[in-house]
Amino acid sequence: MLQDAAEIDGRYATALRKLNTNGTLDQTDWADVARDMKDVRAAAGKHFSEDKIPKGKSPKENAEWWARLSQAEQDEHVALHPASIGALDGLPATVRDQANRLVLTQDQTDIEQRLRYIEAHEPKQYERRTRGQWRVRDEWKEWKKEKERVAGIKTGIEALQDRFVNTTTKGLPESFLLSFDTNGRGHAVVANGNPDLAQHTAVYVPGTGSRLEKIEDGLGRSDKLWRTSTALAPDQTISTISWYGYDAPQRVKQDASHSSYADDAAPTVNQFFSGLHASHAPDVNQHVTAVAHSYGTTVVGSAARQGNLEADDVVFAGSPGVQVGRASEMDVPKGHVWNEHAREGDDDVGDWGKYVHGHREGLDFVIPNDAKFGAQQMDTDTEGHSGYWDYTEGKNGQPGKPSLSIENQGRVIVEQYGRVKLK
Repeated sequence: MLQDAAEIDGRYATALRKLNTNGTLDQTDWADVARDMKDVRAAAGKHFSEDKIPKGKSPKENAEWWARLSQAEQDEHVALHPASIGALDGLPATVRDQANRLVLTQDQTDIEQRLRYIEAHEPKQYERRTRGQWRVRDEWKEWKKEKERVAGIKTGIEALQDRFVNTTTKGLPESFLLSFDTNGRGHAVVANGNPDLAQHTAVYVPGTGSRLEKIEDGLGRSDKLWRTSTALAPDQTISTISWYGYDAPQRVKQDASHSSYADDAAPTVNQFFSGLHASHAPDVNQHVTAVAHSYGTTVVGSAARQGNLEADDVVFAGSPGVQVGRASEMDVPKGHVWNEHAREGDDDVGDWGKYVHGHREGLDFVIPNDAKFGAQQMDTDTEGHSGYWDYTEGKNGQPGKPSLSIENQGRVIVEQYGRVKLK
């Protein structure tokens, strides 16, 4: 038994030394640490309980608990219970990043194994009915659904790993994995730059169809927001975050007409924004902007309706309605709710969405596009429902110039309100 304990201690110490490299591990190192920690957890078992990790506490309480721990205790929690630590809003971004990368690396192996197993065990697709008729078996339908789910998560994980490997080669700041899990269709929250040290932080909340499999879309928009904002305020520190932290509706007609997705996500949104404040460096000024698209605007609106959205500015783009009827209900100072709607009716999501997500006032349904809502109506120069983050086409593979649509968002993010072009 003493020999086993010594072996555990040795492997545990080796893994902790790697973790204490301030997040500079490469992908191979992360895989090595994750493998070591999995073995240590299995060997240590009941001797390292999760009971001391807060559950259901506020981000402020989580931050206070973490601050009371010694460095050794913090390292133990990250190493032995990374999923629990990585999910705690209010903890430092560097800590959550370490924990979640361990989870990501381990889950990547598990997901790849799961997919291989599924592919190797395909059930019979058809069954014979009476009179020579055939039909697709329910068992095969469930198999196909699970295969697509797992394959989608694998795609999302690969996009995240690619991001961490190639970030510095693309002119972007260091990435931080603030949340990650493979539940359902998978979730992840990724920051460009450390939000704990940023003067300006923007959180992009996506809409219908968003899931881990498609996180590359959100990462791309977050990248553009960072580049645009940084160009506008090169002497200031900026972090932009892709928040794929909720179960979004996946089909426009069948799912996006339901408010339940937004209502279920709202408490998580408020918890995350509160956590940004709880973990932020006290000696650095902080300004936080929520940038929401499509059904994501409904999510942010529901968050403000249900609780306290701790943002300084809110930017809506292509909104179908936000459950409240006035900008004054969005928990931000007067004049700090901004709205973008593509010119000449090129984005018709609000035309039908308002009857479900707009605020009903008699026979009228009020959404952010309406004057009576009271949002600052920003000018746009892009087309369609998803063009608000477009750049012009550059030369030789280089990005072009930001559109007016995204440049206006950047001006809000860095508090250059006087330079925002309104309709």
